[in-house]
Amino acid sequence: MKGMEESPQPVEAPAPHDEVRAVSNDIVSVTVNADGPEAVWAVGIKPSVSFSGSALMFDGADTAFKAARDLQKRKVFIASEQVVFNVIVPLADQYGNASEGPAVALRYDAAEIRRMNFDGGAFTAWDFMNLASSIDYPEKRAGTTIVREFCADGDNATEAAAFCARAITES
Repeated sequence: MKGMEESPQPVEAPAPHDEVRAVSNDIVSVTVNADGPEAVWAVGIKPSVSFSGSALMFDGADTAFKAARDLQKRKVFIASEQVVFNVIVPLADQYGNASEGPAVALRYDAAEIRRMNFDGGAFTAWDFMNLASSIDYPEKRAGTTIVREFCADGDNATEAAAFCARAITES
């Protein structure tokens, strides 16, 4: 009918997973495991910078920092207990077969992320790394190599001293 316009259809808000992926092209996966006693968000990060282990680790941590900041602002993980950022890197098995997989996993209590002050620029990706509740190595050889290279860099060793001390102890 002339003069009658269709009313706009409600647009569904993006799923939280999509909101997290929108933070960076380096975020390649987002899963939520709510089967256990506590909900765990797992964010897969494939750093776009890969010329050295140090650059891989810093780029992965910086993307995790940005994702955590965005998650906090959007209150996306409000019901979760843990957030794990998996840094995904190129791997090779003992036979030389190439693959990709998580080498380093930075785990955070969601309550800690909610308390972080991302505004003002005083809180950096290094500070974020220092506050990880645990550092795991799903692919031990690659993960420890990347972290050791990262921590051998002067600025990283200084600014992420707590992370480096724990990462090397936990390896």
